Amino acid sequence: MPVTLVLSKKSLPAYNTKGKYVGNQELADNLKLRGIEPELARENDWVCRVGFCENRGSWYGWSGKLLQEFRKGDTVRFTDGTEKTAKTLPEARELAVMFAESCDSMYL
Repeated sequence: MPVTLVLSKKSLPAYNTKGKYVGNQELADNLKLRGIEPELARENDWVCRVGFCENRGSWYGWSGKLLQEFRKGDTVRFTDGTEKTAKTLPEARELAVMFAESCDSMYL
């Protein structure tokens, strides 16, 4: 008996403006609603896990159900007790990358 696979719009793959994979359409719609332009965290990544929001001047990192905003001036305290403060937007981006990568490691 043949099986019919029904896909909802939410489960369809989505890509950023540069053709890089973002995730499913539901995630892409959520990011767009927040004004976040997704991009690859690292050049050799295959999925976008960070993005910039021009309106808020913030970088975001995400993975799965987690989404975190990072701005210039934010300080992050790590589990080893060390801290890092983003003095510039590129440093805020790096915090977003670190967040996304740490989220991924929870699922491995």
